[in-house]
Amino acid sequence: MSVFSPDTTIESETTTVRIGSKVTVQEVDVDVNQLADPETYTIVQYNPDLLQNRVSNITPLGQALIGRQVGETVEYTVNEVRLSFKIISVDNSEVATNNL
Repeated sequence: MSVFSPDTTIESETTTVRIGSKVTVQEVDVDVNQLADPETYTIVQYNPDLLQNRVSNITPLGQALIGRQVGETVEYTVNEVRLSFKIISVDNSEVATNNL
């Protein structure tokens, strides 16, 4: 039996990656089990710009992050290279209320 908890729903909404989220991730090098320096990206639908850390939701990284939460590790492949990132934090403070 599942019990609805408003606190759980609110927590999920604030820690789930969506369009407009600022997501801090750390690349995990599985070969040597090391973490790289954290990087923060904003997930956008339009006007992506890697120089400004704006990643489109349709890129491999954007697709891997959407719907995930803090603490999860995501993996995706680019040019036959498998990459793994751990989600350190999600900031949804600038996400429009109607997108929640």
